[in-house]
Formats: sequence, structure tokens, C-alpha cells
Amino acid sequence: MPLINGWQFLENIKERFTSKVIILTSSVDPADVEKAKDFPQVISYQTKPPSRKILQELILG
Repeated sequence: MPLINGWQFLENIKERFTSKVIILTSSVDPADVEKAKDFPQVISYQTKPPSRKILQELILG
């Protein structure tokens, strides 16, 4: 994202949208995992590369 990072994006949509967000990241930092919990629209925090099983579960429910 050239103008904002992922956290800024989530902050911007926090109050305006009810869309669900899946974070796909290379970060394994426990602080980032905890920070993601501050955003109600985040339904999953996954590290790269995601497994096929995880992707299927997230997509199909």
C-alpha cells in the first residue's frame, strides 16, 4: 500500500464499514497478533504462506 500501511487502513475503516477482513502477513510478532484483536472486522490473522486447508476454511466457512 503506497499511501498507508495495513494498520492505518484498518483504522480508517474501523468505524465506517462492517466488512470482514482476513490479515495475511509475514509478521509473526505476537504484538501484531494482539493489535489485530483491536479491530472488530478482523476475523482471522494468518501468516504467509497460508495452507490450502486454512484458505478453504476461510473462504468456505
